[in-house]
Amino acid sequence: MRNRDIGAELGIGEGQVKVCLHAMYQKLNIDNRTELALLALSNPAV
Repeated sequence: MRNRDIGAELGIGEGQVKVCLHAMYQKLNIDNRTELALLALSNPAV
């Protein structure tokens, strides 16, 4: 899903989506959306 689409679903701007994703990547010590998806699939509590 593109940042623009995520933002539209959440009612926030594309830039805010980028900021939030970056913060999640840092907190979870991952580098990209693919790693985030794999982490979510392997650990439903995330």
